Amino acid sequence: MYNSKPHQHALRKGRVSVQSLAYTITKCVNNRDTTLLIQPEISDILINAFIWCKEQERIRIGGFVIMPNHYHIILALRKDYTLSSIMVTIDSFTARKINSQLMREGQFWERGYYDHAHRSAKDFLKQLEYIHNNPVRKGLVDTPNEWQFSTANPKWNHLIDWDWFRM
Repeated sequence: MYNSKPHQHALRKGRVSVQSLAYTITKCVNNRDTTLLIQPEISDILINAFIWCKEQERIRIGGFVIMPNHYHIILALRKDYTLSSIMVTIDSFTARKINSQLMREGQFWERGYYDHAHRSAKDFLKQLEYIHNNPVRKGLVDTPNEWQFSTANPKWNHLIDWDWFRM
């Protein structure tokens, strides 16, 4: 069988979950031709899932940006949670809620996700700047703080655990 995403099977190779590290995660919608994620009722589902994980002390949030067909989140694991367990929680909850909202069925998210482990506060700040500037690079806004689906926006900036991520 032909795999249209030939590297997807390798996404888990070498993946570890370390509580003392921060990670940038990239997750894509199954149909990348969509702009579903920036519909306010859909982005709210995703942001509320991030907030729930934070309030349940599963993750610390270092920042996020929701793009039309994917999102980036910088997070740090808490307690004994793994990247896989966090992503299963976010994926299954949001897929079910989004499909219900859109009155549809089927796979919403692509299988797997991309992760980058941060090695320093400098790396974290570089990644945060990169994800916050994603909407600017795509021509969606002029400045990062204008993008309403991001922790660069004053509405969501308070969700960043600055004390922990600047260590």
